[in-house]
Amino acid sequence: MQKENNQREWKEYKSGITFLLAGLGSVICIRLRCLVQRVFRPVTGLFHLGE
Repeated sequence: MQKENNQREWKEYKSGITFLLAGLGSVICIRLRCLVQRVFRPVTGLFHLGE
């Protein structure tokens, strides 16, 4: 009885972590994309000026 209860708690715990990681991952991806664009826009602008 106790073992089944622990397994159920573990499943809920794992799905909670997965949900948290997915949320964190999407936030980090959006932040990274913004950062990359902010960094690369001036760089690509310089390249266009150089040509």
